[in-house]
Amino acid sequence: MPPSYETSYLVSVVQKCTSITTLKKARQLHALLLTTSPPSLHFPSPYLHNNLTSMYARCNSLLDAEKVFDKTPSRNVVSYNALISAYSRAPNHANLAFTLFSKMGFEYLRPNGATFTSLFQAACLAEDRLIGSLLHALVLKYGFLGDVCVQTSLLGMYSNCGDMESANEVFGCIDGKDVVAWNSTIFGNLRNDKIKEGLALFFDMVKCGVFPTSFTYSMVLNACGRVGNYGFGKVIHARIVVSNIVVDLPLQNALLDINLEKGVHAAEQVLLLNARDSGTHILLSNLYAATGRWEGVAEMRRKIRDLTMEKDPGLSWIEDKNDIHVFSSGDQLHPLVNDAQAELHRLQGNMIRSVTGDFVSSI
Repeated sequence: MPPSYETSYLVSVVQKCTSITTLKKARQLHALLLTTSPPSLHFPSPYLHNNLTSMYARCNSLLDAEKVFDKTPSRNVVSYNALISAYSRAPNHANLAFTLFSKMGFEYLRPNGATFTSLFQAACLAEDRLIGSLLHALVLKYGFLGDVCVQTSLLGMYSNCGDMESANEVFGCIDGKDVVAWNSTIFGNLRNDKIKEGLALFFDMVKCGVFPTSFTYSMVLNACGRVGNYGFGKVIHARIVVSNIVVDLPLQNALLDINLEKGVHAAEQVLLLNARDSGTHILLSNLYAATGRWEGVAEMRRKIRDLTMEKDPGLSWIEDKNDIHVFSSGDQLHPLVNDAQAELHRLQGNMIRSVTGDFVSSI
């Protein structure tokens, strides 16, 4: 039996809802739906409202999403998940996700794995470990601890809140760890200054046959730069080259930073051997500036002034009848400096007049 007109209409509208990402088009579609939908679709079903709520959330219009949610008839768990997910992605609205979750309980609706995934993301934004722990207890109560998405979100929440002991316990309980779980726990350890543990986890990840992403490599390279492990950073760089992975902007920055750090380290070692090396002082000052270490730049410039150091002057020479005259940058002491400057001005003028052929010969 071919689908009815109402069913085809409903399917087409929902498909549009899932593809729209601009607020103007979202409102246009909503208006079209209100004015042209078949009368038989005006029944108390939350289906269309849920998709409209998600559509407005993707367009970053929480106000419109809330209005649709408030008018949704017979709200179900999908209705709540749509708005909770929107709140969990907005830093200034994370606490509203918890309020809405409480309201969901008053309507005797049972949360699912998607609910807790969004709530853990909201707890990350709020950096509220207490609420995260309470949500963890509810996950155990409702039996969602075997859900990999929920476990990964729980892991990320503990890592973001600095509780690496709990995060590592959750990580150990995950069966079939995917790259997201590995990245979450590596990031958590590195973020909380557990560099050795984070790099060890990277090795374990590779041994388990899980392919690192560009995010994984950028994390590890940044950690190598922080602890000065440039040898390992070189190995990671080589692995990136042979893996043919797409080098995105964060990874490009990480590669640039570690190479700059290597230069800083090398220059600092040279100064340990020769503290009066003017070229190395200047090089190190430039490297500090490139890495944003402005205090280091100021310190290097102070040392340069104290040692009355200057860069080696630039030299130029002019050959005149088999005699070579050497001039330094800014030199006004050479006996023929005025003649040299006059000849340079003549040549410059001839270059300008070259299109007319009106040359001035030298005297």
